Amino acid sequence: MVVAHGRKVTLHYRIVLEDGTEADSTFGEEAETITIGDGTLLPQLEQYLLGLGAGERRSYTLPPESAFGFADSANIHPLQNLQLPDGEVLEPG
Repeated sequence: MVVAHGRKVTLHYRIVLEDGTEADSTFGEEAETITIGDGTLLPQLEQYLLGLGAGERRSYTLPPESAFGFADSANIHPLQNLQLPDGEVLEPG
C-alpha cells in the first residue's frame, strides 16, 4: 500500500530549522495518524508523502513557501507571567 489521497497514514516526523534547532518531533512519542487531503497538513507537505510505501524513510529540505512561510517578527508576542496557567514555566525558543 502506498500513500495516496484519502488514505490514513501513521507516521513519525521531525521538523528541524536551518540552524539545526528541532522545532517539533514525534520520535519518542506516539506516531501521528492523518488522512491525506483532510487539511491536517499543508498540501505542499502532503506532496512529499504521496507514493511512499510502508516503512519507507525520507528526509526533505523544504523552502519556506512550501512549509510554514518566512520568519515574521510580527508573530512574536510577549506574555507576562501572570497570563500563564499556574505552574507553567516558559523557556526561550
